[in-house]
Amino acid sequence: MPTLAEYLKEKAARLKAEQPEREQRIREWGNSVERLLSQLEEWLKAADHEGVLGVRRTQHHFNDEGMGSYTVQGLEVTTADGQAVSVVPVARRIVSAVTLPGEASARQPEGRVDLQKWGDTIYTLYRFRKDDQDRWFVAHPVWNMNEQRPVVNPLTREEFEQDIMSMLE
Repeated sequence: MPTLAEYLKEKAARLKAEQPEREQRIREWGNSVERLLSQLEEWLKAADHEGVLGVRRTQHHFNDEGMGSYTVQGLEVTTADGQAVSVVPVARRIVSAVTLPGEASARQPEGRVDLQKWGDTIYTLYRFRKDDQDRWFVAHPVWNMNEQRPVVNPLTREEFEQDIMSMLE
């Protein structure tokens, strides 16, 4: 059995060797969330002709096994009457699996972002990758009872607008 000093020396070498891969995963996840947030901001701005919404970026700090410590941005959407919705990155690595529309078997997402109201998750956005492109899907809190799984739809402007409206009512 190695001593603590030997263990730490081996761990330091392993961490140093894995550092470029960890940094790449963090950068890739951060860029993916940035693209998502920019798209959501664009949709919100296009819909808000009356200037009702306040939209600001938020910071979320993580210390994930396999990735280490990093920060990713989120969004806070508010109205003058006190309604608030948060777009909160949750994790890059996901344990659960999700069945996408038209697919027979579940797949493991490559990221999760929650739409929250007062800290409670109302909708969950799951990221999948195809041909080096992000594909985001929304899991609804309603279950498909025939298949015993949540209803999952592709994230579109119309879907996002409906979800935000339901949370701001």
